[in-house]
Amino acid sequence: MIGIFAALGRELKSIKACLPDLDEFQESGVRFSVGHLNRLAVVLVQTGIGWNRALSAAQIAAARFPLRLYISTGFAGALQDSIRVGDLVIGQKVLSLVPLDHKVFICDPAFTRSAETAAKAFPGAVFLGSVVTVGQIIGRVEEKRAVAKKSDAIALDMETGAVADVAEQRRIPFIAVRAVSDILEEELGIDGNLFLTDQGEFRWLRGIRYLMSHPSSLSHLNRLRRQSNFAAGRLGIFFQEFLTSLSLN
Repeated sequence: MIGIFAALGRELKSIKACLPDLDEFQESGVRFSVGHLNRLAVVLVQTGIGWNRALSAAQIAAARFPLRLYISTGFAGALQDSIRVGDLVIGQKVLSLVPLDHKVFICDPAFTRSAETAAKAFPGAVFLGSVVTVGQIIGRVEEKRAVAKKSDAIALDMETGAVADVAEQRRIPFIAVRAVSDILEEELGIDGNLFLTDQGEFRWLRGIRYLMSHPSSLSHLNRLRRQSNFAAGRLGIFFQEFLTSLSLN
């Protein structure tokens, strides 16, 4: 069985379309969607945002399912000028800056090569390199550049390191494949950390109050929504090809 982990439902939506007749349920606060493609069993795991929630969800999934491959996916922020919205990032290694600085996980070489092969049909650009996991939303250009300089990574997210940690502990292969939702030279325009608890849960009331007092932020949110939807669609294109290739082997 293949486990595909992403923080948000919208990151998994187009991947779900690749899998007919999904069995969806919730356990210990984690949402699971189980399906099959030919002979390949797949579980989609909606972890929630951030290291803590991703770590907990991956541990629950590891205890619940006989996983033979962990895949961290979803959106990523670009850390190179050449990477654009909708481009695909395939990790060769993962550098986690949480909870301990500079812990490195190596993505499984064989499955990474399989991902590269599947990505030959991808309609956008494909980049291979390091992915860095950070402990908070990084929205300002100078912050992104600082992370890029510190990590030498090509993209960042908030969950991949946690999923890699569980896979490493269980000695199960792991890879990271993400689609870019925001570019390096782009300010998010809103501090998303204001709306998240330490456990990665969204403070809806605080978010609504902020938007009411900062109406200009709506334009930034709409831009991010459009870019995220585009990136989500690109993930569906990749996983249709990748899962099909795995199901035939």
